[in-house]
Amino acid sequence: LGRPFPALALRQQEVALTDRHFGPFSVETAKALAELAHIYRGFFHRHAKALPLLERAAAIERAATRDGRAGLYPLHTLESLAFTYQDLGRHDDAIRQFAEALELHESVRNPNVQTVNRALGYLSNAYVKANRHTEAIPLLQRRLYAIEQHWGPTTRFLAEEYSEALERLARSLAYAGRYRDALALRQRAVEVSRERAKTAGTGVADALIRLGATLVDLGR
Repeated sequence: LGRPFPALALRQQEVALTDRHFGPFSVETAKALAELAHIYRGFFHRHAKALPLLERAAAIERAATRDGRAGLYPLHTLESLAFTYQDLGRHDDAIRQFAEALELHESVRNPNVQTVNRALGYLSNAYVKANRHTEAIPLLQRRLYAIEQHWGPTTRFLAEEYSEALERLARSLAYAGRYRDALALRQRAVEVSRERAKTAGTGVADALIRLGATLVDLGR
C-alpha cells in the first residue's frame, strides 16, 4: 500500500464489499472504514474527508462493545478520530475523544502501564494545544509519576521519556505562571541530563538553556 491512489481505490472497494457482506453496523465494516480513513489522512492529508469515516467507525465499535458483539473496541480508531479533530482545529472534540480513550485504557483488567502513559500523553498534549495548560498539569504530573515508578530511582535518568516528561510538565507550569515549580523541574532535568551524560554521552546544553529561560522568567 505504498502507492496512494491504488491503495485508496482498494480501500474504497473493501468498504463497499464489507458493508454489503457483513452489514453497515458490523465491526468488520468499522475496521474497513478506519483503514480507508487512514489512507485519506496519511497519504493525502485530507482530514475532513477522513473525519466522517472515523466518526462512523467509532460509533459502530461503541455500539458493538455495548451489545457484547465485540470486546473492548479498538482504541486506535478512537485515537485516530481524536487526532483528526485536532488536525482540523476542533480541540474540544479532540480532548473529549482522547479522554474517552484514556478511560477505556484504564478500565481493562490489569491495564498496561505504557499504554496508559501514552494515552495520558495524548490527552495532556491536546489540552496544551488548546492552550489549557492548567488542565494539562495534573495529567502531566500523573504521567511523570508513572514513568518514575516504571523506571525506578536508579535507571530513570537513562530514559529519554523521563527527561521529556519533566520538560513537558515544566513548560505547562511556566505557561500557567507557576515559574518556581517549573524551575524546580528544570533543575531536575539538568541533573538527569548530567547523569545520562556519564553513561550515554548525552549533552546537557538544551536542559541548561531551558533552565536559564526559567530563571529569566523569575527575574534572576
